[in-house]
Amino acid sequence: MQRRVDELLKTALWSRESGKPSRRRGRDTHAELLEAEAAARPDSLLGRFYSSGMNTVAADAAGYTPLSDLFDTIDAVASVEDVVAAAAALRAVGVGALWRVDVETDSQNSEMAVLHLSQSGLGLPDRDFYVLDDKASLREQYVAVVARLLTLWGMDAEAAATAAANVMTLETLMARASLTCVERRDPVANYNRHDSVSDLTALTEGVVDWSAYLSALPGLTDGLSGPYILDHPPFFTAVARLLKEMPLGVWRAYLRWQVLAKFSPFAHTEAVDAHFAFFGTALNGQKELKPLYKRVGMKTGAMVEAP
Repeated sequence: MQRRVDELLKTALWSRESGKPSRRRGRDTHAELLEAEAAARPDSLLGRFYSSGMNTVAADAAGYTPLSDLFDTIDAVASVEDVVAAAAALRAVGVGALWRVDVETDSQNSEMAVLHLSQSGLGLPDRDFYVLDDKASLREQYVAVVARLLTLWGMDAEAAATAAANVMTLETLMARASLTCVERRDPVANYNRHDSVSDLTALTEGVVDWSAYLSALPGLTDGLSGPYILDHPPFFTAVARLLKEMPLGVWRAYLRWQVLAKFSPFAHTEAVDAHFAFFGTALNGQKELKPLYKRVGMKTGAMVEAP
């Protein structure tokens, strides 16, 4: 078995490094590699990942239970400060909420890496989907899938419908404060330097404790020293005002939805199907969901990604 794993690894690495397709195609190479790894080394990270990803029986039995800690954090939100803290906790596990945070090369100084803060936090692709008349049908379907996934999470249908409508209202307000896709192409207008945490605090009118927020993000060794590059400062001011103006129940619904939107493609069958029906088919025109082995394989990295 180990010899088989090594042979498949060599084939995959050769294909990756040479840029040439392997003679063994599709499931023949990539799924075999993963399956062989899981069989030969079931306790390895890759073996456990692939086995768990392919185990739909366990996923269906678990439902959203593996996400309980995240939902507990959201349920405990009782203040604006808690909303921001919860958003930081979610971002630490890859869930986007409120805005985007990235470490990137400074476009005006290629020798410096800086923290970029960007407008984000929307469930639909961009501002246009929230404001243009020709997107009205998609907006209706979006609210429906938010409600559906909240129901699968455990909320009763009426409460889920109300929460979904509130999420749409909040995200629409955030979208209206966002730049359009065309406006985001302007590198000069989207380069707004702020040198300190106090600058960010002033921008968000004292609502956001940026020291606490940035300190909660993993991997930022010097996140409090600045500088910070913002794409659209008015967006951050607008979100800060929404943090004060919108009821906490709406923010809890929004954060729950952010978690569901992130993890439903990898959850139990009903959640996967509901998520794909909108985000795959309605939004992107995909006719069918990729086979499970391809979806799991894609998440293991490029070396074992199925074509």
